[in-house]
Amino acid sequence: MRKTFRIAIAAVACLAGFVALAMIMWPAWPGFTASLLPWDGDGWRAMLVSSDGKAVSLPGRSFLLFAVTLLLAITLLATSLSVLVSPAPIPVAVPPPRNPELDQQVSGEVAKLLHLVRNQLEASGNFGLALNKIADQLPAVVNPEQMKMIVSYLILENDNMRRKSANLQSNLESSKRLIDQLRNNLAVAKVEVLSDSLTGVKNRRAFDLALATELAEARGNGKSVSLIMADIDHFKLINDRFGHQAGDDVLRWFAQVLNRNVKGRDCVARYGGEEFSIILPETLAADAIGLAQKIKSDIEGHDIATSALQPVRVTASFGVAQWSGLESSDSLLKRADAKLYEAKGAGRNRVAA
Repeated sequence: MRKTFRIAIAAVACLAGFVALAMIMWPAWPGFTASLLPWDGDGWRAMLVSSDGKAVSLPGRSFLLFAVTLLLAITLLATSLSVLVSPAPIPVAVPPPRNPELDQQVSGEVAKLLHLVRNQLEASGNFGLALNKIADQLPAVVNPEQMKMIVSYLILENDNMRRKSANLQSNLESSKRLIDQLRNNLAVAKVEVLSDSLTGVKNRRAFDLALATELAEARGNGKSVSLIMADIDHFKLINDRFGHQAGDDVLRWFAQVLNRNVKGRDCVARYGGEEFSIILPETLAADAIGLAQKIKSDIEGHDIATSALQPVRVTASFGVAQWSGLESSDSLLKRADAKLYEAKGAGRNRVAA
């Protein structure tokens, strides 16, 4: 709806500009002159007003008025087209999916706690009423028997209140233990939802969330963000030659190497298959390239112990891109991925940026 409205405004503005241009270029409107162009006829000439108010003709300089008019039309057209340009959408960090079963358990425990507190407040109110009743009766006490009855009543009410308080304390402690357990379960579930089960690093869902978050923060503080895409070279041949178990061992080892080389808010994720990514907040492209070169050197110089009977030696290719400050996360990802394929096409085991 908004885009249609902008297009309509641009069309009206362009039409108005062309009408104004036609009226300037054709001063005899609506009575047409014999000539279309103003400098070919006598109906239109550029004039200059002197200091005493007289019009002074400028023969041969009519093209100046035409140039100014054309410049006005171009400016109007550029302004109209700018209405059609909409800002790039800002990615929104999408939270991980909720666990309905755990949410229901937490809601049940909260309701239970509210019920316990409500009962305790009612019990406290009843105890207060009993004390007020006794206070009203004390002035009328005239013999030891009545005093004994009041004391017995006080002891009974106090025992009831103490028993209810003990039950409340016990129930509160039980609920606290259960809520702590549920909180731990929620934390574990969140880690499982956002982690790759094989390598232990972040999964694709966590990568998308982290990249959107970092770019949104970078828009606010003007800091840089770089992205590294890494791919294990000839991984299919490793699976075919040594087996899928050995391939899994290689993936786990590769993820560990990446994790050892990052720090702080840097995020390592398994993007898919044998492809991994590293999000580097507040990092320029030059530093990201240096990190990729270091990781490449660490990988190519080691034999990997796997479930296969012989060690496996692997290499990896890397693509590096720095966020431009205006592009979306998809655009940054495409550029880093294009650099990765450039490195693979150039012979693999190298870094392209």
